[in-house]
Amino acid sequence: MIHGKNMKPLRFCLPLSAFMVIMDSTIANVALPAIAGNIGASQSQSAWIISSFVAACALSVPLTRWLALRIGESHLFIAALSVFTLSSCGCGVSTNFLMLIFFRVIQGISAGPIIPLSQSLLLKLYKSDEKRDALAIWSMTAVVAPVIGPVIGGIITSYYAWNFVFLINLPLGILVVVMCRKTISNTSKNTQDKKFDFTGYLLICLLVALWQYISFRKNSGNDNGFLVIISLLLLLFFLISQMCRKNTLLDLSFFLNRNYAIGTLCIFFSYIINFGSLVPSTLFNIYNYDLVTIGLLCSPAGIAPLFLSKLSGRMCKYVDSRILISISFLIFAMCYYWRACYFSLGMTPLMFASSQFFIGIASTLFYIPLTEKLFSDISKDDLTAATTLRQLCRTLSTAFGTILTSELWNNRLFFHTSRLSEKVYAGSLEYENFYQKFKLLGLNQQETLLYIRDQISFHSKLLSLNDIYWLDAGIFLFLACFTWLLTPTKK
Repeated sequence: MIHGKNMKPLRFCLPLSAFMVIMDSTIANVALPAIAGNIGASQSQSAWIISSFVAACALSVPLTRWLALRIGESHLFIAALSVFTLSSCGCGVSTNFLMLIFFRVIQGISAGPIIPLSQSLLLKLYKSDEKRDALAIWSMTAVVAPVIGPVIGGIITSYYAWNFVFLINLPLGILVVVMCRKTISNTSKNTQDKKFDFTGYLLICLLVALWQYISFRKNSGNDNGFLVIISLLLLLFFLISQMCRKNTLLDLSFFLNRNYAIGTLCIFFSYIINFGSLVPSTLFNIYNYDLVTIGLLCSPAGIAPLFLSKLSGRMCKYVDSRILISISFLIFAMCYYWRACYFSLGMTPLMFASSQFFIGIASTLFYIPLTEKLFSDISKDDLTAATTLRQLCRTLSTAFGTILTSELWNNRLFFHTSRLSEKVYAGSLEYENFYQKFKLLGLNQQETLLYIRDQISFHSKLLSLNDIYWLDAGIFLFLACFTWLLTPTKK
């Protein structure tokens, strides 16, 4: 399938394609105000710029295995990458809201197959004992891309124009498409006429649509608990349909493999926490940082993967992978414990950037050894199906993590606001103490009440965030122990 003399260019192009797609999922976040202002969209409409891409990507990932069997892996990869590049150009030249959303949907649909196929094709370039090097290269792009996206987006939006947030994909996409067309041979002889699983795909569509609806309702003050339960039931029905029927979208038999099942669960929960940790909204709503500063404060998480990815891959040859993974989860737990204990009114940008740096170290130590373990018993013929299933779990975990964390945040916010409000009200002893102090500063009763209300709101948000960080630290401690169920590394 791949010409031997052309393996070196592919080792560069395949990770670059994944980097481009993953970065595109975050690069537009900081540009939303500028985009909305230029195309005449409201603040609520601008959220569709992100959600339309994420939803379309989630709907196309399950199709990867079926399409790869129908038209061949290389044909699907090159076609998806070509469409992604052209739709990125369409986004950049869009002149109104509907035009931009149309191209973002096309962009998301084409992005779905690129990530799992880039990984499976890259792994097939290497022998079994060299897979760690492939995973080190690919994992470095997967970890760095979502971190560097907001930084690049902020710089482009501040100093150039929002259009280049999307047009930056054009030269990268053309380069990767040209290189892949020259180096990947025809794979049509490996295609199969596989029946399409309409029932399974319908359940996935309903699940993604429901999660998008919940995400739009999360800031409206409505209770989404019932909808979350329905979404979990839909997910359960989907899993049952995939296990009890033939010719399904996904091959869930991989979960019978001990390392694959445990590795996927660890990735699932870690992505739920890290993508649902409310970091950007915390820095924006509580600490009032601007979007460019938020991107810069989050960027230290991408430093360690740049320099430690290869080292992490090589360490797997000499150290039991379970030790590295456990250490990484312990570092995650300590970072979230630190945030729960010390992130308060006195938090400085240096404190937050430092915690992000250590989270980057933990991400590097866990992602490569765990992914290597996950695919250790998977044959080359099954790599596409295995990477597709893993990517779907990752996509669902990010969506579910955002919804679950938002629900938990709202519930704890209501609890802490009620508890603090019970102690401070007009006529209470605490209020009288406040009022006498602020009366000396020239504030009247109404101004004192407004100040108290703002302080209750601020501290309630902070306490709610600390509750979530305590829970995150506990989950990572559990994962550090759960990791030891993986099989020992063979020396």
